Amino acid sequence: MRQCMSGLALLLFSAVVPAAAEQENTMGRDVAVVSFNAIDEDGKGYVHMGDMEKFRQGVFEGMDYDNDGRVDFAEFSAWDIGFEEAAVDEGKPEAIVTARRILFAMWDRNGDGKLTQSEHRFALSMDFRRADINGDSVLDEDEYLIGYSVNLVMRAAIRPDIDVSAQ
Repeated sequence: MRQCMSGLALLLFSAVVPAAAEQENTMGRDVAVVSFNAIDEDGKGYVHMGDMEKFRQGVFEGMDYDNDGRVDFAEFSAWDIGFEEAAVDEGKPEAIVTARRILFAMWDRNGDGKLTQSEHRFALSMDFRRADINGDSVLDEDEYLIGYSVNLVMRAAIRPDIDVSAQ
């Protein structure tokens, strides 16, 4: 079941990644732009793995409410950067739960129901590489918006009616 869910998510990514940067103007996109700007705290216009790792550490600590070094699904679900509000605004509050389940299943590599620092680091590193369309080891805003898995899964769940492959 877990492998099937990961396969479904990968299929979703392969359909969405080629979309152009000028995607729909939605609150979900706006949330993704805000998150990019938070990662690019120096305002360079791009982020590298060091920027992502610094951000990732803060995110993991923010999700690990009980400070046990592991994030369970309840902790993962309670942490949000604004996609939940976007889903509610679009009338799709249940979609965010499904999107979170997909992300959590992809990131929980050993399937034990807990994310470790190592699993989280590996997942975000792979997500970064997948989004780096031109292979230059940095993500500009367009690559981040188009290809970074958190953005893809959340925005596709919130606005499944938008045909991003036609853009």
